[in-house]
Amino acid sequence: MAASGDHLRGQVPGAGNVQATPSTASNQSQQQADLDPVVRFKLLIPRLKESLVNLMRISGQSLHKGSMAEEPQSTSDTQQKFEKALEEFYSVCDQVEVNLYALRNVFQRLALENTQQTGDLAKYMPFTVNIPNDEGKLPAQGNILQYPQYMALVKQQINCAKEVHDMLVECSRKISDKRVGV
Repeated sequence: MAASGDHLRGQVPGAGNVQATPSTASNQSQQQADLDPVVRFKLLIPRLKESLVNLMRISGQSLHKGSMAEEPQSTSDTQQKFEKALEEFYSVCDQVEVNLYALRNVFQRLALENTQQTGDLAKYMPFTVNIPNDEGKLPAQGNILQYPQYMALVKQQINCAKEVHDMLVECSRKISDKRVGV
């Protein structure tokens, strides 16, 4: 059992034995695979297919040899191969399941953030932005804001936030100057 786990460890990103590569691009892609459950899931699917094909091949050989029933010793060897292939398949399935749980958690977090942003948008900007459709026409609705007006509003909000930031920086500078002078 430990032997089959060892042969998987080098193939799974983030499973333990990470070999250093001279290229920084491959190092960066390895780091991305370690962090991103989508990348890890995509890397596991071909291994899952390969493991299933191997399991089916060994199962077929086992059934064929079992139907011959002339070689009782070789059936134990075939049984061991089958158990090893089955263990490898279950191992890859477990890794896929772990990554699916991680993906579910990521999607739940993103859905929560999206819901919060939608609530904030409805609270602070209770109108919709009217963007032209494919034909270039603006659909007419109730409480709308044209896109150029929206851009002007965004620029105004950015300038206001910058002014507040500058005032806070200036205030903190004055406070620190007074404390140094005392």
